[in-house]
Amino acid sequence: MLPYVKYTLNDMKTIKILVFVIMGIIPIHAMCQDSFRTTGFGITMGGNISSTFTGSVTGASYTAKMKPCLQGGVFMYGRLSDKSIFRLSLSLNEKGNSYTITSSGYSVNANVSRLYVQFSPAECYYFYNKEILSAYLKVGPYLSLGWKSRSRIMGTLLSNYNGSEKRFDCGAIVGAGVDFGKHFGAVVELTTGILNISKSDPSMYNYNVQLSLEYKF
Repeated sequence: MLPYVKYTLNDMKTIKILVFVIMGIIPIHAMCQDSFRTTGFGITMGGNISSTFTGSVTGASYTAKMKPCLQGGVFMYGRLSDKSIFRLSLSLNEKGNSYTITSSGYSVNANVSRLYVQFSPAECYYFYNKEILSAYLKVGPYLSLGWKSRSRIMGTLLSNYNGSEKRFDCGAIVGAGVDFGKHFGAVVELTTGILNISKSDPSMYNYNVQLSLEYKF
């Protein structure tokens, strides 16, 4: 029989760091290529479902749930070849979650909203490329700086940057998208953080699944 292996948050953090490094190498490789054939810019907006990978709380039960959020921003792109495009994106990303902590039979419910300014370079590889419809895979890292983070606990609104959370976050993005003609597109992305954004127990790592609609000028 194969030995039973239990993955802890520390194990997952190591895996995420390796993924982040690999995701970072790909767009850096793209930037080192010859000059872009064509360049342009666009806008993007959409929604996501967001939560956190969460560690254990001593003497208590912690349950995190996913929360619907919004995101939107602008991007620049440069075409490297018929199958490859390099992108730089700057966006406002809302992330968050709802959670319940239970201890000694008493439960506390909270709703958390985090607003990040996010920068993400990425390389898009087109595996299907026609004039009317194109499809691609997208990979890259992201860097985020927290603008606001608030928790509504039992009806009371609190700022998390007063001591419970860190502002900086980074991680990896992997996604798939389609372009409809020259101007319209849609992309689905999975993002996962590699930094613990909590200053105390439990440890927390952002993750979300997002759908965005795009327009290229």
